[in-house]
Amino acid sequence: MYENEIEISEIKIRGIDAEAGGELFCGESDLYIDALRSYVRHTPAALDKLRVVSEDSLSEYETNVHGLKGSSGGIGAGEVRKAAADLESKAKSGDFTDLPSMNEELIRKAETLVSDISVWLEKLR
Repeated sequence: MYENEIEISEIKIRGIDAEAGGELFCGESDLYIDALRSYVRHTPAALDKLRVVSEDSLSEYETNVHGLKGSSGGIGAGEVRKAAADLESKAKSGDFTDLPSMNEELIRKAETLVSDISVWLEKLR
């Protein structure tokens, strides 16, 4: 199956609203699939930057979680985007309360998403 034979509406990945993500690529499924591949390739390194957070590193953490928020929103991964936005807001305000546990949950969700996207992409081969 070739990417250009796939309609955006046929992309079914848990945690992704492909219609919303595909709109950012003018409905071009091949471009959207390239974005999914990029997300799978780059997100693990982004998550590594989020694994250790302290009150002293909130500024750097804010920058890194902002990046994950943007890349997740760019593929229609609303749940991960919202979790990252919530953590970005907490970091920006200096609120460390519950941030470590919320961060662990974000990382878990994002890792699951990367895995689910990878499984779907494997089916294209």
